[in-house]
Amino acid sequence: MSLEDTVRLEDTVSVEERAERRRLPALVRAIRRPGALLLVAPLVSALLVAGLVSALLVSRSEASPDPLDEVVPQASPVSDPASVSDPAPVSDPAPVSDPVSPVSAPVESIPPVQSPRNLAGTSPCDLLTPAQLAASRIDQPGRPKTVLGAPGCVWNDSAHTREISVFEYLGTNTLDRMMVVRTSYPVFEITQVAGHPAIRTKEAVADPSCFVHVGAADQQTVGVRVTSLDEPCGSAAQLAATVIGNLPAVQG
Repeated sequence: MSLEDTVRLEDTVSVEERAERRRLPALVRAIRRPGALLLVAPLVSALLVAGLVSALLVSRSEASPDPLDEVVPQASPVSDPASVSDPAPVSDPAPVSDPVSPVSAPVESIPPVQSPRNLAGTSPCDLLTPAQLAASRIDQPGRPKTVLGAPGCVWNDSAHTREISVFEYLGTNTLDRMMVVRTSYPVFEITQVAGHPAIRTKEAVADPSCFVHVGAADQQTVGVRVTSLDEPCGSAAQLAATVIGNLPAVQG
């Protein structure tokens, strides 16, 4: 072969080789380059691993059921609408009974007067006799005193260590009105005096004054207040019983 034929053959190979290189993918051309295999090998490995993982996931998804299928049951199709029976009629709900109200403690009430005494027509300063006042250590004359429209009388001793007050409440049920405001009294007690309904009150637990109101008759109440350094409620109850004993009985 001549030198000219050899050169012409090399040119032909070079042309074919260049055409082949144009047809090869870029990845193959990169691989065929000297020293490029070390750079491309990790990329190829990653592509292979990704393909295997994708194939594995697809196979698992085809083999495993959807988790939602286990949670939400699928409704079965109805083959024949006529075969579906009508729903059972809903019966009326049973009547609900009223809630049971809690039973509250019975509220105390004032009993009626059994043996009424007539308080009207007697001056307050005449409700106690001088002897009865002296027995209660009173040595001064009574002084009329009206409080909130209620006529009364006040006595005290000369040393001003003891005071007695008596008031008349006519035309009103004083005991019933006191029951309405009973919570306003620090001391409030329903009691009896000489067989008549009564209420004992104090403005303070340690107050030296004590008030006893006694129902003498219907809409007739007498109030006795004692202020003393001694225990005042016992003396007020005794004097109130004395006043009731001094009143005449209601006629008719």
